[in-house]
Amino acid sequence: MIYRYDRDELFDEEELQKLLSDLEDILDQAADTGGTPEEVFQMVCQYCAHDIEAFLYDYIIEQMDEGNEIYASELLDGFYDYISDKKWFDFLKARLFALSDSEDSESLLLGLLEQQEESPDLDLCFELCRFVVNRGDTEIFFRAADLLLKLIDKENEFHSFLDIVAEFHRCLDMDNQEKAVLDILAKRKNLALDRSIEAKDKEMIREYLKNA
Repeated sequence: MIYRYDRDELFDEEELQKLLSDLEDILDQAADTGGTPEEVFQMVCQYCAHDIEAFLYDYIIEQMDEGNEIYASELLDGFYDYISDKKWFDFLKARLFALSDSEDSESLLLGLLEQQEESPDLDLCFELCRFVVNRGDTEIFFRAADLLLKLIDKENEFHSFLDIVAEFHRCLDMDNQEKAVLDILAKRKNLALDRSIEAKDKEMIREYLKNA
């Protein structure tokens, strides 16, 4: 079913959703007999050809994007205890709460940022930045962007960061600043993507953020 889902060949999701419900029941029953939920889940995952944790993350995001917030919440609640890398699913919770304008979303985002400042994950920091740009929370964005800028060290990562900064200025209707960032990006398009970026590159873009 995951294979068909990944290939966009799953036209009726009821069977998949039934299997996910069955999986949750199996995990619950196994956890009741002993062992931590994470250990039970990892034991099941050993016999699977796909990364179930990654699939659940993608599938829950899809449910939110399609307006199925209730089902997305049910999946999060049902599988959260079993997930080993909970920070990504905390991010999903923040996204879900944001759909209803819940104050819990900001609390979760701030908690995630605190975790990332202690033990950063580059991919998650990128996702946090992208999300808060679209959410319009400038205070959290500045904090997330500052953390991300400290982490990136390759040209391809810098390009992705510049895209986010340009989008940030676009959302604030700061056309001149957006154009300036896009001009920087255009001038760097022929640079090798695996080259290391210099401290002055980071400082240059940090100045644009200070003036926002």
